Amino acid sequence: MVVCLLSLLTANVYACDFCNCYLGLNPQTKKNIIGLRYHYSAFTGTHLSDDEIRSLFLNKNKFTETHTTVELHGQWYPVQRLQVLFSIPYIYNVENVPSSSGGNAQARLTNIAHNVDPGTQQLSGSTHKGISDPVLLAHYQLFNRHATDSDSFAQRLMAGAGIKIPLGKYHLDPGSEVAERVHLPGTGSWDLLLSTVYMAKLNRLGLNVNVSYLLTTVNNESYEFGNRFNATMLLYYQLNAKEFSFFPNAGIFYESAAKNKSGSADIDNTGVHVFCAGGGLDIYYRKFALNMAAQIPVMLELNENQPHNDYRLSAGVLFAFN
Repeated sequence: MVVCLLSLLTANVYACDFCNCYLGLNPQTKKNIIGLRYHYSAFTGTHLSDDEIRSLFLNKNKFTETHTTVELHGQWYPVQRLQVLFSIPYIYNVENVPSSSGGNAQARLTNIAHNVDPGTQQLSGSTHKGISDPVLLAHYQLFNRHATDSDSFAQRLMAGAGIKIPLGKYHLDPGSEVAERVHLPGTGSWDLLLSTVYMAKLNRLGLNVNVSYLLTTVNNESYEFGNRFNATMLLYYQLNAKEFSFFPNAGIFYESAAKNKSGSADIDNTGVHVFCAGGGLDIYYRKFALNMAAQIPVMLELNENQPHNDYRLSAGVLFAFN
């Protein structure tokens, strides 16, 4: 079954995209749950153009980024058919900057994109951290077909909506480029999330499908992140050993983000279409669970120059109670 953690709605999965939904497996799907989850993504590349890179005597593959999210999440059933999910993420994003081969080029690199450490006078990249925008989502169960003694097939469909609350920092520091907005913890906008979750199980084999769409709004600085679409399909197999349940799983993940806007103008170096493949293992023991997963992009289409995602890792623990 499913715990849909909408933790990366405010953490940049790509340099231009911050919408993702992790589908975790949960045998105690009707339980109330509290958990902590860790997400890590590594990137290579930069929004600088090829001409700018050549003028700095650098290779774009020397630019790297890491995006880290630590997320408090939970699930609550106020009534039998209504599932309420919440996510409170903390963001820690780091841009690592290579050294240029020339003094003038080094100065240009400093002016174009990054900061200088006041102690060493060396390029230090940039770090953005802080509480991100929380997400609150409610799903209503449309139908639930239970397995019976004569038929082991079960399925369930849920649909709902939620909001992203603008609590994270979203103001750019003086002199920062507009491209830096994608690294900030918050967006400054109230956004609407639409979500549908389908689950099916035949004996020990299960399927989870999730589709979500994030409708963004303009913040008070006239900046709007592009709408986001996510679709995931996850297959799993259940293995039992005494009081333990093991759920090895594999799936595909599609994400699409429109270009960001400043006023009515599209922002270059934003927008993405990507397919990822991934797998993981969820382990359950009584009311406790451990989740581990990894993804790699298999098809990536970025608008203009952007860092590209090399891989994503996640791990988490949760506790179920009633």
